[in-house]
Amino acid sequence: MAFPSELGSRSSSVALRQVALIWLKRARRDASALTKRSSERKLHRFRVSLRRLRALGTHHSGLFTQKDLAKLKRIHRATSEGRDGDVGRRWVRRLASEHELNPKAALRLLPKAVVPKKRNKSMASALRSFAK
Repeated sequence: MAFPSELGSRSSSVALRQVALIWLKRARRDASALTKRSSERKLHRFRVSLRRLRALGTHHSGLFTQKDLAKLKRIHRATSEGRDGDVGRRWVRRLASEHELNPKAALRLLPKAVVPKKRNKSMASALRSFAK
């Protein structure tokens, strides 16, 4: 999904809203994919879209209310543990393969708090909150 080429010829307020709508559309697409099936890549893209929406809202007053920005921040935080788990598992697998160890055995050696196997309930709650 690319930004429209005519974006530069629009007024700044119209272009800003159009960019925000594009990020929102991307976030919705990735959030709906996450509710159907877990995907490390989709979670990352969802979080990037949220960050970009928040940045737009923070730097351009009037685009979002403070309440909306706070909601986006809460949703982003609620997805942090899932993303941290994804990154941790990938790191352990890579480290295990470099040292010719069984990746599953290496993951079992770590405390569950370091690399949670499943995304937490706050992730599902965050996705429902975002959908609203």
